[in-house]
Amino acid sequence: MTLAKIVGPEGRVVATDQSAGMLAVAGERIKDEGLGNIELIEADTESLDLPENEFDGAVCRWGLMFLPDLQAGLQAIRRSLKPGAKFATAVWSTPDKTPVLSIPIMVAQQMLDPAPAPPPPPALAPNLFSLGPAGALESALSAAGFNDVEGNDLQIDFDMESS
Repeated sequence: MTLAKIVGPEGRVVATDQSAGMLAVAGERIKDEGLGNIELIEADTESLDLPENEFDGAVCRWGLMFLPDLQAGLQAIRRSLKPGAKFATAVWSTPDKTPVLSIPIMVAQQMLDPAPAPPPPPALAPNLFSLGPAGALESALSAAGFNDVEGNDLQIDFDMESS
């Protein structure tokens, strides 16, 4: 929705998700905001069937680390971009730098019986933290053919009410 507001009524945004439920939630939010320039498509990133060289940019927030075939997904995104287009993404860092996620996992492992298994090592399976190690995302993007890859660490603070 942020991008739809930026491109305005003359631009368009195509939003994809493999979950029909997530798209339904997005559809309601889009309707509530009165936006008419967003197309929702149910699709798996690894097998995106979007036109080649179609888009001026792409964004993926907190999704790449869950792709079983990260390279296929990144290559599908890159194919859909016009030459010179930009791709921006955000992934979670390592557990020690992501307490908003790692603390609930740790508490669940201590309190539940049976305890949930810890996330597998990134090399074995996609998970919340699989692209968190330094250079992991940049290497994956470069391997998929993206140029001028630049990574930035950001600190995000969540303000939550306490009851």
